[in-house]
Amino acid sequence: MFDYYGGVPHVSVPDCLKQGVLKCHLYDPDLNPGYAQLAAHYATAIVPARAAHPKDKAIVEGLVKILMRYVRFRARARRFTSLGEINRLLAECVERINDRKHSRFGVSRRERFEALERTALKALPSEAFEVAEWKEATLHADCYVQVDAVYYS
Repeated sequence: MFDYYGGVPHVSVPDCLKQGVLKCHLYDPDLNPGYAQLAAHYATAIVPARAAHPKDKAIVEGLVKILMRYVRFRARARRFTSLGEINRLLAECVERINDRKHSRFGVSRRERFEALERTALKALPSEAFEVAEWKEATLHADCYVQVDAVYYS
C-alpha cells in the first residue's frame, strides 16, 4: 500500500483486526509483533479504528463496497486461470475508479490525492519490509525446537 501511494503517512488507521491488533486500547493498542515491526520499519504510528464505531472507517467501507461492485460487474463473464490475472483486473479497476470524477468533489480521487495528501507523506525507506512469521517454541531436553513438525537444533 505504501509503495502504491509513494510515501508513508505519519499515522495509519487500519481496521481493528485480530491478526494485527492483539488488544485494542484507545491510547496504546497491543499490536501483533509483526505488525509492530512493520510500523517501526516505515516509521508510522498504528492507531486502529475503534471497535463498534463505524464512523471511524465509513469512507473506507464505502469505497470497498464501490470496488467490490465494480469488480463483480467487470469480472462477471470472465474465467480466471491465475492469481496474476485477478491482480491485473483489480489494478485496472482501482485505476479506473481513481481516475473517475467524484460527484461530490468535482475532481477525481487521484487529483484530490495529488493536490491534498501527497505532500503530507513521508518518504519510503530505502529497503522494502520483509514479512516474518512469529512462533513460540520451547526448548526440549534434547536441545531441539519443534516448529511446524520440523525439528531444529
